[in-house]
Amino acid sequence: MHTDDDAVARRVLGPGPLTPVRQLFLDTDWSATAIGPPASWPASLQAAVSTAMNTGFGMLVMAGPELVMVYNDAYAPLMGELHPAMGRPLPEVWADEWPLLAPMVAAVQDEQVANYFVDFPLLSSRNGFPEQTWFTYSYSPLLDPDLGVVGVLDTVTETTDRVLAARRLGLAQALGQVSTTRHPDLDRAAAAVVEVLAAHRDDLPFAALHLLGDVADPGGPLRSVAVHGVDSADPGPAAQGWLRASLGGAPVEVHPLAGTGWAGVHASDGAGGGAVQGAVVLPLTPPGRGSPIGALALGLSPHLRHDDAYRTFWELVASQVAGILGDTLAHLAEQAAAAASRSMAEVLQRSLLTEPAAPDHLEVVVRYRPAVTEVEVGGDWYDAFRCPDGSTWLVVGDVAGHDQAAAATMGQVRNLLRGIAWSTQTSPAQALATLDTAIAGLGVGTLTSVVAARIEQDPELAGSGVRRLRWSNAGHPPPVLLHADGGAQPLTAPVDLILGADPGAGRRDHEVELRPGDGVLLYTDGLVERRDGDLDAGQDWLVAELAGRGDAPVARLCDDLLSRVEAHAEDDIALLALRAHPEDRPVPVTPR
Repeated sequence: MHTDDDAVARRVLGPGPLTPVRQLFLDTDWSATAIGPPASWPASLQAAVSTAMNTGFGMLVMAGPELVMVYNDAYAPLMGELHPAMGRPLPEVWADEWPLLAPMVAAVQDEQVANYFVDFPLLSSRNGFPEQTWFTYSYSPLLDPDLGVVGVLDTVTETTDRVLAARRLGLAQALGQVSTTRHPDLDRAAAAVVEVLAAHRDDLPFAALHLLGDVADPGGPLRSVAVHGVDSADPGPAAQGWLRASLGGAPVEVHPLAGTGWAGVHASDGAGGGAVQGAVVLPLTPPGRGSPIGALALGLSPHLRHDDAYRTFWELVASQVAGILGDTLAHLAEQAAAAASRSMAEVLQRSLLTEPAAPDHLEVVVRYRPAVTEVEVGGDWYDAFRCPDGSTWLVVGDVAGHDQAAAATMGQVRNLLRGIAWSTQTSPAQALATLDTAIAGLGVGTLTSVVAARIEQDPELAGSGVRRLRWSNAGHPPPVLLHADGGAQPLTAPVDLILGADPGAGRRDHEVELRPGDGVLLYTDGLVERRDGDLDAGQDWLVAELAGRGDAPVARLCDDLLSRVEAHAEDDIALLALRAHPEDRPVPVTPR
């Protein structure tokens, strides 16, 4: 460069330090370029170049009709291996990208109006392969005083890292959603994972998830559980070797796919298409386990750099997948333990729920349904027995808790009440008061709700076929009277304090006549309890269900009620229904 040209070039460059790109600007023989030495440049072009060279933003000046490149330090990294290209025509340097960029540059030159693009996708060959990149930029016309275009200014920032991070965050969030779901087995958990991966082929063109046949045997055979993007579940001997090596702690590396069952996969059209050349295989070790339970093969996009961010992404995906599978294993173990515990507790509970007494012309039907959403049984019970004085007792109660201790306590409370009623032949209120005192004295120490009812018939009532239902309620849902004419009426007499709260609390008896054909339904709160409603609403529902059906066979009523709540009941349910049949005719034969 001549001395005069050098002086002008330094003036255009400005006083800043000589960075590599600024030095390149000075070393370039501009007189050999299409735009000539800086001294010949229009003032507007000199000013634009000076601005570009003295800003921290990426700037490229495309000078003259040939679009000769003059760029700054912040722009150089965007070029990758295309740098250095100072003083060369842009269509020559960005040859592969030029067909896409040319119309945008021409529009700015012709219309003399700037454009602006956010996260513009560009399949760039800047690093020797077609790479997915994104840029936010603006092309602005550079005008001379006569409004002639002397060049185009490109102000640009690369957003590739941000776009990829957002895209990969979307996959992480989708896998996070999978982790919130309970899966019935490992295969369906794996299928759910791979279904999510299939929706993110721009980053991972294929996935193949293999699990040990027995997750407790690290040396056992691997089986293909779920794949996407590949035609065959069998990857071939070489890939099988990579899978097995990953279980033994082999370093994660990119494997070439030629000759494997994973060859021939193509990247998504949105990512630029093209054959997938490599894959990684990562071990799947759930948290808390000492060894992998399987391996995950992930195809790599041919349009992304295998940089630290991509590697961290692979590892994060494998970690999330391992966590989902680990959660599923833990859930299955919990289910197995709960099933064993529940089976033992149910045997205990059912052993205490004996067949009810069936006095002449009094039909008693009982039902017990364990909770479907609780992992343990509850303390619900029913009882029906006769006392020496000829009375028939009906009891339904609920001990607080859902475990084997609640079931055992239920057995104690049930048998205590039986013994009190049998030996004292007293009223329900007095029997419950005595039971409350016994619970406190014996240290049972558990809250228990109960309805105790006594069916009586003195000589005067016997002449008319009427019976008396005398009951007392300790914090329990009210019984429902079933009229012979089909009506249903809740027995909403005052409810006394639950047992176990205050042994000295007063207790009251209530009475109602049972005419021939009448009946009564006792139940625990699992029948009327709803997660999204209160007990009053549930009891209103029960009365509505029974309305017009009070004369139906009590066994059918019980079965129909249980079927109505089968889908949403969350607690144990005990039912006891009685029908007082007329004594002047045979008792009808109905299923129990």
